[in-house]
Amino acid sequence: MPRKVITLGIADDMLLDQTMIEHHIKALKNTSILFRSGNGKDLLYKLNYFKPDIIILDLYMPFMNGWEVLHELKAIHYNGTIICTSNAFEPNLEGKLIAFGVKGFVPKQSVNLAKAINEVMNGNTYFETIFIESKHSITDQFEVEISGKEISIINKLAEGKDSKTIATELGGLSANSVDTYIKNLLINFKCNTRSQLVSLGHVYGLIYTFEHLKHLPKPKPKPNLTETETKSDTLPSNLS
Repeated sequence: MPRKVITLGIADDMLLDQTMIEHHIKALKNTSILFRSGNGKDLLYKLNYFKPDIIILDLYMPFMNGWEVLHELKAIHYNGTIICTSNAFEPNLEGKLIAFGVKGFVPKQSVNLAKAINEVMNGNTYFETIFIESKHSITDQFEVEISGKEISIINKLAEGKDSKTIATELGGLSANSVDTYIKNLLINFKCNTRSQLVSLGHVYGLIYTFEHLKHLPKPKPKPNLTETETKSDTLPSNLS
């Protein structure tokens, strides 16, 4: 009897990381990728139409990150299999993921994603605990001072934008200046890639995710003043 085809959905905001995940999946026999998503909102939408056996979920994405997705899936009692991936690490990461019913975790630079898929499909769990336990809390490793402009650049990177686009959208910067900002951020955060920088931005709470935006206060509308009311607000009563 032929083996059942394992279907997968990929949720990762970085195109390069999506490509690497696909490379690992295609190394397995009897697998099929149903969809790709660049953020958690799109993933939840596509789950209305696709039912993959396994979701490969990046924990840190723009608009709605992986942790927010896990909260949503737990609320609706989602019973599919989830393997998480990330470049960033937190204390008790494995325990936190297990609490959401996650069956596996591999860091993005790992070569063991295919192994993790095989393990979870056989009813086991797979967490690269040796790698996880070798990491300390991000906030224990170093203290970083960061400017508002640098935070804006990290958010633009999280949206998948290149240096030229970031320079145009922020204004007053050249693409070379943005590259210099990013180079310094990589050094300060001890990262090797922009993807790792974005992941750490999520850990530090620097990325404006969908949940953050939902809770921002809405601007109050300006009152529609009549000409008389406007005068009385700006002039003494004896002069109006």
